[in-house]
Amino acid sequence: MTKISFNKSNIRPYFLIYGSFIENEVKKHIELFKQSRITNYYFAYNPRMLYQFAIKNRQHSFLLHGMTYACMCTLAFAGVKLNWICWGAGASINKRNWKSILFTPIKILIYHRFYNITTLMVGDKITLEHDYWLKGVEVLPYYPYTTVHFKDRLIMLNKTDMHKTKLAVLLGNSANCIDSYYELFDKLSRFKGLITINCMMQYPQIDKRTLSDLRNRGEEIFGKDSFFCDTEMLETEAYFAYMSKFDIYVCGRLGQSGLGAANTSIILGKKVFLTGKNLQWMRSRGLFVYDLNDIENGSDSDFFTLLTEEQKKFNFESQFAGIEEIMDRWIQYLQKIAN
Repeated sequence: MTKISFNKSNIRPYFLIYGSFIENEVKKHIELFKQSRITNYYFAYNPRMLYQFAIKNRQHSFLLHGMTYACMCTLAFAGVKLNWICWGAGASINKRNWKSILFTPIKILIYHRFYNITTLMVGDKITLEHDYWLKGVEVLPYYPYTTVHFKDRLIMLNKTDMHKTKLAVLLGNSANCIDSYYELFDKLSRFKGLITINCMMQYPQIDKRTLSDLRNRGEEIFGKDSFFCDTEMLETEAYFAYMSKFDIYVCGRLGQSGLGAANTSIILGKKVFLTGKNLQWMRSRGLFVYDLNDIENGSDSDFFTLLTEEQKKFNFESQFAGIEEIMDRWIQYLQKIAN
């Protein structure tokens, strides 16, 4: 959540971080705030602290990012002005999941309580308005601050040739994608011996049994020397270097997931396979990305053919086109919800 205040030349957010944190995680957040010269922040470790903070700051607008429905209810009960940036989760009813169906009436009540709802892509706007009877959902593309800040580094990584003996494939973007990983194993199994597979498992933390089951299944199909589960959280530059090691990025989620990883892979000149809303969004922007179904329906040579230099250049330039306009739109948005 963000409590916004601004003057004519600047917008100063107040960061409210909610959740159960271990001491090291709190220290990392505080260090990050210091590096960014941010002094306005507060840690709420439980619902009581969250509610008390909200009550004390009811005169301000709150911007929700990555919150649970329980947190949303707590803030709504406190009577604060709520605005929501939807990052994909909760943007549609999953009719194959009984929990999603069961909690739909509660979501409808919460969503209609918001003053403003904004999505990062058109697909989420459509499903939010259709599934939850909403009106006036806005679309505001993500402003990639880190990619802009590290543009020179990304240019260098884009031009680096790794000279690998096997094609390196990355499955993303988090432990929330485990179900899709198993499905992708089946699609990619025919390339055993020709590729390495890495699964992004950096967050959220999962139990050891679930991680072990995934690793065992991956190693069974692709071999212990060609399958890896990545669990270490990385700083920005290390993350970009990590992403640059792969030739192909694959995301098998139908809903919005892994936009950051997909955008980074596109900037780095990688071949990207997507499906669902992610694919629709990227193609609407004219980017060279591939349909996940192409893996099964295409030939082996199609899969192993990477982007041409012309395609890489187009994708890279497209990712940075209109950046200033997007930043201006975000500033206008923050000013609007603060009023």
